[in-house]
Amino acid sequence: MIHKHWWTIVQAVAKYVALGLIFPAMVLLLYWHVYALLFLIPWFIYTTIIGVQDLINWYHDALIMTSKNIVNIDWAGFFHSSANRVGYDDIDGVEFETDGIIATLFQFGDLKMKVNTNEMLLNMVPKARDWQKIIIAKKEEVEAAKEEKPDEALAHLKTALNSLLAVTPEADPVSYNLHAHQVMIMKRKKMLGK
Repeated sequence: MIHKHWWTIVQAVAKYVALGLIFPAMVLLLYWHVYALLFLIPWFIYTTIIGVQDLINWYHDALIMTSKNIVNIDWAGFFHSSANRVGYDDIDGVEFETDGIIATLFQFGDLKMKVNTNEMLLNMVPKARDWQKIIIAKKEEVEAAKEEKPDEALAHLKTALNSLLAVTPEADPVSYNLHAHQVMIMKRKKMLGK
């Protein structure tokens, strides 16, 4: 499972402290009034909700790597989330980008996967270069495994067809012999007539 780097939590906490605590304290120090306090209570609640949302966003935005595919979970708010599943054989390319001094110092960057015409993106991935290598290695492993063994569904279909062709139907005297069928009908009529 690949989460965003812990630096996103630092940014969220810094934003919350600046907007939710320092700004209201400065307003109260400079302009102490009941109306200022009535304005700052909803402001504090709003910034707290935004701060909690940022923390939940950090936890829920992730790439989950399984043995067969990658699941990109994107949590965009309390009432909106999405998930994309991509097989390793559908991936056309994997890139990473490190931008800035802080990203270089703390070793995080953006991880991009090109899938057909779309692009899966996870920002601020810790050690994005290492994850790129892991994804490419897994893609090559899956492709090599496909080349080594034939498609299992095709093999099952061939065995099913061979077993159907090997079965010969048993002869049914009534349906294959019209004369015998007519004789049986006549015998029934005689028995009902007596």
